Amino acid sequence: MNDHALLLLCGDVEFKVRPPSLFQVNTDETTTHQAAVGQIIVDRKLKFQVDTKTALAFKALRTHLSSALQVRLRGKAPSMKLEEWVQLAFDILSCKAAE
Repeated sequence: MNDHALLLLCGDVEFKVRPPSLFQVNTDETTTHQAAVGQIIVDRKLKFQVDTKTALAFKALRTHLSSALQVRLRGKAPSMKLEEWVQLAFDILSCKAAE
C-alpha cells in the first residue's frame, strides 16, 4: 500500500513536531545544529519519521481533504479552493508530483 494513501486517508493520525535543539555537542567537542524532526503516527501503530515541513504539509492536506469530503457527503459542491486541495491530494496519491 502507498504510504501517502495511509497518511491522507486512513485511521487516526497524530502529528508531532519536535523543534531542533540549539546545539548538540559531539564527542569531539564540536557543536552542530540538529534539524527539526517531525513524526506522523497512524493509529498509534505506524510511525513515519519525516522532516518538519513534510509533517506540516501532510497535516494541512489531510485537513483540507477531510473538509472537502465532508462537503461532498452532504451533497453540496465544494468551493474552488477545496477542489484545488482535492486535486493536489490526487496528484500526490497518483505520484504525479514525483515525476
